[in-house]
Amino acid sequence: MVLKHDGYFVGAMPPVRFLEDFMASTKDHLPTPRADFSRVALQTSVPDMCTRLLQAVDKAQICLGLRLYRTRTKNQWLNEANSESPNPLDSSKVEGKVERQQSQCQYGRWPAVGVRMRPRPRKGTKKRIDFVEPYNYSTAILGIEVQHRREADPFSDPQDPETDNAYDKRSTAPSPDQCPLPPPSTIPIMQTPHRPDKPSTPGVVHRPLAAVCSPNQPDPLYSTPQVKLEPQRSPMRLPVKPEPTSPICGFYPLFENPALESAAFRASLAEHAAEHFTRQQRTCFFQVVIFGRWARFLRWDRSGAISTERFDYVACPDLLSEFLWRFNHMSDEQRGLDPTATLAGPSEKRLFTRAVREFTDDLVRGHKDGVLQRPIQGAVMLLDDMPSWPVWKVRVVDATTKRSTDLLIGRPLSNELRVFGRATRAYIAYDLREERLVFLKDTWRIDHQNLRVESTTYRALKKNNVPHIPDLLYGGDVRNTRGRVQETLARNYADVDDEWRITNALPHIFVHHRIVQDIVYSLEGALGVQEFIQAIHDVLLAMQKAHDSARLLHRDLSIGNMMIDSNGRGVLNDWDQAGSLDEPAPGVGTRQFMSIPMLSERGKNHDIADDLESVYWVLLFGAMHMFTPPDKDIPLEIFDDEGVDHNGHLIGGNAKKNWLRDPGGLRALELPSPELRELLLDSQKCWLMFHLARDGSVDRDKDLQDEAKKVLELASDPSFWIDKYQATLQSFANRERTLNAPSALEPHTGASVNHASPTISTPGNHLMEPTEDEAKKRDPPHVKGNAKVNSTTATSRKRRVEDMDPDFTAPLVRSQRLRRSCRKT
Repeated sequence: MVLKHDGYFVGAMPPVRFLEDFMASTKDHLPTPRADFSRVALQTSVPDMCTRLLQAVDKAQICLGLRLYRTRTKNQWLNEANSESPNPLDSSKVEGKVERQQSQCQYGRWPAVGVRMRPRPRKGTKKRIDFVEPYNYSTAILGIEVQHRREADPFSDPQDPETDNAYDKRSTAPSPDQCPLPPPSTIPIMQTPHRPDKPSTPGVVHRPLAAVCSPNQPDPLYSTPQVKLEPQRSPMRLPVKPEPTSPICGFYPLFENPALESAAFRASLAEHAAEHFTRQQRTCFFQVVIFGRWARFLRWDRSGAISTERFDYVACPDLLSEFLWRFNHMSDEQRGLDPTATLAGPSEKRLFTRAVREFTDDLVRGHKDGVLQRPIQGAVMLLDDMPSWPVWKVRVVDATTKRSTDLLIGRPLSNELRVFGRATRAYIAYDLREERLVFLKDTWRIDHQNLRVESTTYRALKKNNVPHIPDLLYGGDVRNTRGRVQETLARNYADVDDEWRITNALPHIFVHHRIVQDIVYSLEGALGVQEFIQAIHDVLLAMQKAHDSARLLHRDLSIGNMMIDSNGRGVLNDWDQAGSLDEPAPGVGTRQFMSIPMLSERGKNHDIADDLESVYWVLLFGAMHMFTPPDKDIPLEIFDDEGVDHNGHLIGGNAKKNWLRDPGGLRALELPSPELRELLLDSQKCWLMFHLARDGSVDRDKDLQDEAKKVLELASDPSFWIDKYQATLQSFANRERTLNAPSALEPHTGASVNHASPTISTPGNHLMEPTEDEAKKRDPPHVKGNAKVNSTTATSRKRRVEDMDPDFTAPLVRSQRLRRSCRKT
């Protein structure tokens, strides 16, 4: 079973090297307490294993500065077993009712054991060991995942035989006292305020780490003791035929165990890690994975996850003891927390809450001081569920001016619950320096020579006077306390040529980057068709100026990157994928809005025509979602169509080609605005001729050759499309003047009354021509001879009220009520 996270795991690293590389320490040398975990592996259920684990850690006094607690009681585990299991494990394949219940409850929404900072003990309180607390992703600093089944191992080490059972008891292994040890040395540990005054505690063993037991020897207690100084590595398994959904083309991810139970456990590990990255400000995250009598260490970052070899924590408990001991003495930055972000104080929380509540209240009302407010998706949820979304104070430093400010942030507006990738999070933040709300973009940019730094791109655009782009207030890479840029490390270990690495290379190195701008609104918040087209017209102006003056391409046009400011003008945002015309490179972007050549031709260099075609697909997507009648089906398969070629690469574009060939699909949408329909039909025809000429499909038709060649040249020119959108906006202006012009039948005595058919406002905020019945209703009454209409009659008063309020319903007079009652009887 292959999951979306597979292909991003690096292993199997020796546990000793994992501790040396990632569990850094200072010059202070302290002996490591040694815990006895033998009773943990003897338990047959996860709650009992967690209880014994907490008792062993507390008895050895390994984590004096941390509190370890169980996240569920035994009854809660049983209740989860009886409920529907959300994990992808097929429990019907597990034999026996008891095993089926255990397999359903072994994966939950939280890790089995949580770790957080130990609070100060109160006077007179009794010391407790076995705590049961609800798991809080915003305060937990370490996840300990516990499974009682040894077959739940999410990974496969290179020593695992391909056909034999890796968990059998046929192998021999050393006993705990016979584990080969390296020469005596002391292990440095960092001092923290939680370290006891007297480090010598009961159970301390004055010896260094024990060597790792061979992973294919799982049961030393049931075998003959035998010392194996250099265990021989069995031959690596040959790669099997890749599945079409495999993220690594041509190779099966050998390190990931494809069994259903292992894949389900691995998916839960990734989900828990993603929650920690979402709720906290982190650079990395650590996990301890225990299954049966075996354990692994994991370190997650935005590039991938590094996992150790499987080791026996019962026969050689020094590894697990050393991990917990070092983690207890590490700083918050070493534990993976971002040093530029701290929890806000009480007064800062109140300040942030008050500012955000005023902002969201205006959005709910739809106006502020008489000015219409555009909606922001997710803004009304900013203050919901506050205990699990703490308020953070984040320091942002501009890379050029070196100016800095502190921002208060809470729940993000948008966030994709996944660990790997850019992981862009958008926040409504309160600037403590300017004392106002701003927009914060927190992302991990790809560190690639063909990709520019986004803040640098904004400065280049401003230098060339590119219009309709956001104002950059602060921007730059995030640095740690040592002044180094925060970047991921998993890629570095994926590229090494060590004997232990059996995974494929990870794609990118990511660098932490922050951008602070003024608040802008989504394109879907346009207050009508005219404003929607005006915003896209402004985006085209920005693209043209960036192409001609700054020689830059945006290369990621989408519905989420084309925005609207408070004045209703377009803003082209998110230039993190921008590329230079002087350095052509294969295109990137959002697949739903990529051009047909970019989807169908792998390795094609991105050009201005690709960006211009993406604008058309954004126009079509917005028209479908915003202005299509609610009873019409939207053909979303146009944007989501994709396939796999013979090499396993994703391709697409066929659905978009079919859409361009069939103008009936656009007519079936029944868009109410004639200007929008005309613009879409004209654009559809142009892009159809463009692709026909580009593919050479019009060579046999001499009548279309000249037109297709002309369109092929014009469609790659931004000014050609700017003129088209400008003509559409002019059509709106002409129609508005026609609607507001006085009617020929209108009397000119007294105050002039406009009887022209007003524009009807629909729920989609678009323009619609009045129906025939509504037009008759609003037309002036017929005049017989020289008779004049009295402006003070009941009919004229009713008409004026209807003009001011279209939803107004006039009350029935007594004669009308009598006639209707007679009809009913």
